[in-house]
Amino acid sequence: MRSFNRPLFASLWALVVAAALAVILCWTTDRRPDTDLLALLPQDEMLTKGEAALQGQLAQTHQNALTVSVRLKKEDEKTLQRLQYEVNAWLEAHPDFKPVEMPSSGSDGWKTLEAAALGQMTFSDEAFLRKADFQALLSRALQKAASPLGGFIFSFTDDPLGTADAWVAERLSQWPIRMEHGVLLTEMDNETFALFFIRADNRAVMSQSRQVIEALGELKDTLKATFPDSDPVISGLALFAADAASKAQAELTLIGTLSVVGVAAIAWFWFGSLRALGLILLVSGQAFVIALATTVALLGEVHLITLVFGTTLIGITVDYSAHYLCARLGKAEPGVSTLKQLIPSLTLALASTVVGFVLMAVTPFPGLTQMAIFCASGVIAAYVAVLLWLPFLAPKTLPFPYRLKSFANFLMKFPAFGSWPRKGQVAIILLAGLFLIGGLSQVTLRTSLKELNAPDPDLLKGAESTAALLKSPSLSQYFLIHAPDFDSLLSQEETLSMAFRELQLPAVSLNLSSDWVMSDERGARVDALRHQACESINPALTDLLGAPLRCEPSPRSEACDQWEALKPLGILPPVAFTDQGVFALGLLSGLTAENVERIKGLENPSAGIHWCNYPQKVSELLALYCERILLLWSLAALCAVLVLTWRFKKNAWRAYLPCLLGTALTTAFFGWAGWGISLFTLMASILLLGLGLDYGIFMTANPRGNERSMAAVTFAALTTLLSFGLLAFSTTLTVCVS
Repeated sequence: MRSFNRPLFASLWALVVAAALAVILCWTTDRRPDTDLLALLPQDEMLTKGEAALQGQLAQTHQNALTVSVRLKKEDEKTLQRLQYEVNAWLEAHPDFKPVEMPSSGSDGWKTLEAAALGQMTFSDEAFLRKADFQALLSRALQKAASPLGGFIFSFTDDPLGTADAWVAERLSQWPIRMEHGVLLTEMDNETFALFFIRADNRAVMSQSRQVIEALGELKDTLKATFPDSDPVISGLALFAADAASKAQAELTLIGTLSVVGVAAIAWFWFGSLRALGLILLVSGQAFVIALATTVALLGEVHLITLVFGTTLIGITVDYSAHYLCARLGKAEPGVSTLKQLIPSLTLALASTVVGFVLMAVTPFPGLTQMAIFCASGVIAAYVAVLLWLPFLAPKTLPFPYRLKSFANFLMKFPAFGSWPRKGQVAIILLAGLFLIGGLSQVTLRTSLKELNAPDPDLLKGAESTAALLKSPSLSQYFLIHAPDFDSLLSQEETLSMAFRELQLPAVSLNLSSDWVMSDERGARVDALRHQACESINPALTDLLGAPLRCEPSPRSEACDQWEALKPLGILPPVAFTDQGVFALGLLSGLTAENVERIKGLENPSAGIHWCNYPQKVSELLALYCERILLLWSLAALCAVLVLTWRFKKNAWRAYLPCLLGTALTTAFFGWAGWGISLFTLMASILLLGLGLDYGIFMTANPRGNERSMAAVTFAALTTLLSFGLLAFSTTLTVCVS
């Protein structure tokens, strides 16, 4: 590249950086980084298309939901009104939170439920009608007729046998809640709790996570102060999301700031020049901007873990500017001449790093792909900036500080391994071999879901207590039902429901779509039973009551139409209609280690009924991808060895052996220390493969060694160590372990 073109190309690159900054600003106007660690996993391998759609429905229902529970010593009208006042006052002061409206008697939702109930029947009533004789049927009808209010909901005329009342009662029993003076109440362990259901604004949860947590803390403190010993608990996915976002944002700020400050301190010691310091920060800053903009532009999203992990980019990208600036120390030659000497080594170092990232990017693993794109684009941006900007911005020689020259000379005086006595070499090799064999043999893979995501214990405790209060179903272990059409799905669910009832587990409940809508076959059977029972007692009731019953069943609408009518209630189990058929979840509450195996035995894959253990599925997937990443790392290392052998011939081992040996020794240390290797540890090893090779490349490219090369490599190693070392203080387990 001719020198007179450099300002033009430097200006064009500045425009690219400005455009990247504009992309980031536009994206942040309506989007925020993702905080769900499971989003980093390949959903298409973890979930079928139908199961993914069902999980999406559950997430949409629960992602912004919050539940507030308050223990009550008294449940008189004055106490409940005061409690309602405090919650309403808090809601008015915080517009990002809205109360969830509950269906009440007379509301449209309640009318929809009543209309549906007249065509439904519980399995218990179906069994009763099938076996009951005339006297049993007449007794039940007379009991209904003698009720002062005519029944639970329906009149004797509409529901003479009480089957609709029983169906509504069974449906409502899924939520052990009653309403007193406008406040929802429930009981557990002989204590009464008030419940409030709230929805948080999703944008506030992600962009103002700290404020969301503080606002909820304010509500908790207010309720504690107003109602001593009330032990208010706030739980919900929105709180977990806000907590994760708040911690990640704080870590991103802290680790990023410390990285910048640390790099600046090392750079000042190294160069003692504000210009050199400014150039290093400029190259790293624009690399981060390009990395974020490229990730957003290509993928449309970025994960907070990618950003936290990406703070290491600061330590990586300074390598390129440091090599140029160190090569300029005490040299009077033009900057372009210095750059020409460095381009082969810089380019080979870039290639070794980017190849590793490319291998990461092509894997069907969203987390790997995202981090690879982020880091690769950042490293390339640093390389381009060094080529285009630094010779233009730093054309003059830099002074070679005496302290840096002395330090470099000190390091160069360390004896090379080849100069050691033969016995010493053999002893070191034997000790290293024993260390490697013993350590590597003890290395274990950590693939538990807990290793991927370890939320705050207090939040988990609150979620568990709320789940116990509401008898909430498990979202980690459930049945997945698949059928070609909706009516077939309902038939399969009815078969599952009957088998579940035969287990006789009163503490466990199974919630299915067929609880709300019958299949056509069962609907016809139930209508026939109801009609037969009504006709058998109609003459006797006519004599006793003076008026005949209307026994003809009402026309039954299609199952899909019934389902659509009930959907606005927002309480139905999720159902997904896809091009692969219809999928539904059978959600269970009351699962324990003692009963789960019996329930799991109801699985019947040939009938489209599958048992799903979500944590186990994630663990199996993590184990699979650990194996794949190990293979990927081996392939990357082999490629590096071949390329370096082609470039450096018989001296190639000097470039790759330090990196490979260092990785092996570190892994062995993990084994001796009893630390398992996780997926993210392996991801970090691929990242470090490229970095470690860079050091070997620069030292091998200058076999005689000099103070400038030693200073550059040491500077790069220290800044990288600083960036990665700071990750050890992260509270995010995946980042800390990496």
